[in-house]
Order: sequence, then C-alpha cells, then structure tokens
Amino acid sequence: MRFSKSISIVTLALLPLTIVATGFVWKSGHKFQRTMNHENASVSVEDLSEIGISIVGPADPTFSSLLTSNFRGDIRNAAQTLSEVSCFIKNDTEKSIIGYTVRWDMLAADGKVHTRGRNYLAPDALLGQPLDDLRGVIPPHSVGFVSLAPVNEMSKSPEPPAAVQSHLKEAAERIREGIVPFTSVTIVLDNVLLNDGTFAGPDSGNLFAKIKARVEGRRDLLTEFENISRRSTDSAFERLRLIADGPTTKRQAVATATDAYNFQQQKSATELLRMREAVGDKETASRAIALLHRQWINLKKR
Repeated sequence: MRFSKSISIVTLALLPLTIVATGFVWKSGHKFQRTMNHENASVSVEDLSEIGISIVGPADPTFSSLLTSNFRGDIRNAAQTLSEVSCFIKNDTEKSIIGYTVRWDMLAADGKVHTRGRNYLAPDALLGQPLDDLRGVIPPHSVGFVSLAPVNEMSKSPEPPAAVQSHLKEAAERIREGIVPFTSVTIVLDNVLLNDGTFAGPDSGNLFAKIKARVEGRRDLLTEFENISRRSTDSAFERLRLIADGPTTKRQAVATATDAYNFQQQKSATELLRMREAVGDKETASRAIALLHRQWINLKKR
C-alpha cells in the first residue's frame, strides 16, 4: 500500500471550541461507528467505510505498524505521542482523494464535547491539473496521515534534525495544552472529495456549498475577463484591479457560500495581476483564457 503525506493549512487554536454533545447520524439514517479502547479513553471512528474510505485511529491494531512503516525517528515519536489526535485515512477506492475534513470530538468528564478539526483541499485538481503535481492527494489504495500536529510539514523541513526535533516538541506541547482531559474521543471523517468530483459525508460545515461557490467564483471571473478582453485588454485588467482592491474577505472569515465566492474572486484577481507583473499582459490573458476552457471537474454530492 502506498502512503501519501498530507500537506494542509490549519489554525491550531489553543482554546477548544465547546459544542453541544449530540449523536452523529448519517442522512441515510445509518451510523457507521467502530469503538475500541486506547489507553484510558475509548476511541470511536465514524467514517465512510461503506464507500471504501475509512479511518485508522490510534486504537486500531494497524495504526502503530503504519506509523512505523511511514515515519522514522523523531517524526515517528512525535506522531506516536500525539496519537490521540492523529489518524490515517485509508482509501480503498479507485479514485484519488483531493479533499477531506477530519474532526475529533472529545468528551470531557463534565459531559461537554470539545471539537478540533483538520482539513485539506487541492483546489487546482478541480481545474483539471494532473494529480501527480499536487501534494496531499491520497491516491487509490493508499493511506494519508492526518494530525492536529504539523508532523508532515516538519518531516519535510530542510532544517537540521535537532531543530526539527525541537520544533516538533514545542508543537506537541502547544497542542496538548489546548486539549482538555477526555474520557472518550470520536474521530469523524466529515467529508471527502474525490477526483471525479464526487463529494461524500455528513458535511457538518456545509463545505460542499463553499467549494462549489469558489469554483463558480473563479469561473465567473475568468469568463468576465475573457469577455472584456475581446474589446480591450486594458479594460479587462482594470476590472481585475477593482475586484482585487475591493473589501477583503479573509479565508478564516469564509462562513457562507457567498463569502467563499467573493473570497475566490478576489484571490483569483490578485493572482492574475501578479502574473501580469511577471509575464506581461498578453501571456497572462492567454493563460487565463486557457484555464477557463480547460476541462474542470463537475462537482456532485453523493
């Protein structure tokens, strides 16, 4: 089995988010859950095993062997230390996973559930870019490591081993300080996105609508750019400047599909203007129009 190291961006907030404890139920009415004991806490897994995508948590007998076969030395020790907030996504399908969200719901002694999450998305895969060029994609019949700790990022660091070890220790301590003692933890595979555009999972954060809005935002911007550039390339770039200089929508503030649409429009406009500075008007316009007419993935919810 191949192994894919997932590279994703996550904010490691020290203060946990408290939510109301509720049961997890699939829209179909089924609940796919496996429970095992890990040290002093029970670990439950809720995944998409019915479609061939599962979570290998720290209580799974194969977890340690996967760590051993895919990590070495201090990196492996760091991953093992934080095993409560680490897991593997096992992809037994014929498609590649180009996006996912994993959630850890930790039940404290006072009955409150504290939630942390980690997500990944390869947005360029949605535009038809070859998957071989994209880090973090989980190919068919392989596994990807997911953790609240930046284990994968550290494993690729060009710094000396001693420095990497120090950074890993600090990161582990920061995360442990922010995790309350818990009696049980549920690792939830909240959603996955496959390279054929299929989106599956309960999607508690309404991510599908946001991803779809971002795709539409980029497509609409490129369509408008092409239409205006037929009359005047200068006018097309002026329009990009207006969008780029508009009210800023930060990634962390993307709460709705509309936010996601506006965020992507501004992001894409900014990227094209930077490209213009590097390669000029003609080449930028050519690349933008070529991207628009590439075969984009058709998103569909399972």
